[in-house]
Amino acid sequence: MVDISVRLQGPSNPRPIEVASDSTSLTKRNIASSLQDAVGDTERKRQRLAIGHSSLSKSPLPPPYRPNYVLHEVRVKRAAPKVRESIETSPSATATISTSPMSKFAGTVSPRVSRDSSSGENEFVSPSWPARVVYLHDYYNPASIRLPFVFHYGDCGCSDPCRIDTCRNAQMNVFCTDKCCVWEELCANRPRESAKVAVKQDLESGKYAVVATADLKRGEVLGEYLGRLRYMETDRAKRPRNQGYMLTLRTATEGARSQRVGIDAHQLGGRMRFANHACDANAEFFEFANGSRHTVVVVTTGDIGAGSEVTVNYGTDVWFVCRCKYRKCIHASIQDQEDP
Repeated sequence: MVDISVRLQGPSNPRPIEVASDSTSLTKRNIASSLQDAVGDTERKRQRLAIGHSSLSKSPLPPPYRPNYVLHEVRVKRAAPKVRESIETSPSATATISTSPMSKFAGTVSPRVSRDSSSGENEFVSPSWPARVVYLHDYYNPASIRLPFVFHYGDCGCSDPCRIDTCRNAQMNVFCTDKCCVWEELCANRPRESAKVAVKQDLESGKYAVVATADLKRGEVLGEYLGRLRYMETDRAKRPRNQGYMLTLRTATEGARSQRVGIDAHQLGGRMRFANHACDANAEFFEFANGSRHTVVVVTTGDIGAGSEVTVNYGTDVWFVCRCKYRKCIHASIQDQEDP
């Protein structure tokens, strides 16, 4: 092995550099070459990645795919809509009415084409129940008004089925129940809804009316005058003017502050709500009670033929000008005036 000393030209005070032997130098060169190759490979990969990213960012995006839709004209032949017949059921309790009483009832359901045979002077048709009137099956008492308790006086003792004009209980303004009468369904001194009357509409004037659909005898109960129970002033002079469909019970509440009670059927009621006024009426209002229940019914005062209108006398506290053409009409002297 030969040591070689090499002197290089450089700055002052040069220092000699010793070079290793041939075998050592070769090994170092191989290591350096390997490291340089590895560094070169890494650099080339980095450059390729950079070039790939730049080429991806610069390459244009493909155009969006827009399918071509073919529009076809489609013609549909629709069948004629079916005409639904009006349902004769009571409407929702949320319904209200805004028609004026005893008028032509503007805004209510128009009459049907079919006509009823009538033996009376007027011709009536069968309408649907007015959609803006709440149909009641019992009194509406939101204020929980309580009237005096009425006791019955035992068995009425009627030898024949009770009639409201002959029964002992009826003469004391007490209606019969199974506890004081043996005639049950045959008893006519009870609140009931007669099947012999119906609400009709006058074909000429358009107003509603209660019309007999079968012959009626004197003393028959046709139905209850239902509505909302309200407190009324005891002094009649302090009461507001009747605006329509208000009946005042003759029975007052008990207690230190006794109050009269009225039945308001303006916005809700039963069939008897549509019984019109007449000074020569063929029916009347009759108030009776049993226990805690007080009610007013419409009772015939004479025979009424099928097809004739059932009328009642509302008295002098009416909210319209009566034009019944009766010679003893309460408003005979003011026929030329309009309704208030």
